[in-house]
Amino acid sequence: MAPAPEWGKLGLSVVERTDVSVLGTEPKMNTARSPLKVVLAIGSLGPGGAEKQLAKLAIALKASRHEVKILLPDYLNSSLEGNDRHFAADILNSGITIKYAGRSSSGLSEPHKQIKLESLERDIDFLSPYIKSLVVGYILEFIEDKPDVVHAWLDATNVYAGLAAVLT
Repeated sequence: MAPAPEWGKLGLSVVERTDVSVLGTEPKMNTARSPLKVVLAIGSLGPGGAEKQLAKLAIALKASRHEVKILLPDYLNSSLEGNDRHFAADILNSGITIKYAGRSSSGLSEPHKQIKLESLERDIDFLSPYIKSLVVGYILEFIEDKPDVVHAWLDATNVYAGLAAVLT
């Protein structure tokens, strides 16, 4: 299969979606090629190599008709200003959402999310309050979005988003 033109320009190749059920069996290719809900999680969009690769991947996935969202941890006073905005303009111009994990636009509590969080409380109780708040932010996003793929970048975000993805 020839790669889509958007991927070729970026030096990437198309990978088919697979379903692996049991070790030792061959994965089955998804011939329907339905769009995936992809969440890309990273600590910031500052001027770094991982951030640049995330931006390229996000834009290529969006061009291939996948639903892409970028989540950043909601550190104190986080904003897309200064160096944190380095790759944001290209990403936003591609129609991709950038959001801080757990930061509500309305500020309202949603009961169905609270019920799910209560059932996860024992799984994250060992974390420090600060780390727990970051993990809970990602959990809330994953409950709402139900992504097919969570791709976390760099060490700290691998912990926060990775743990949240496994728990939801």
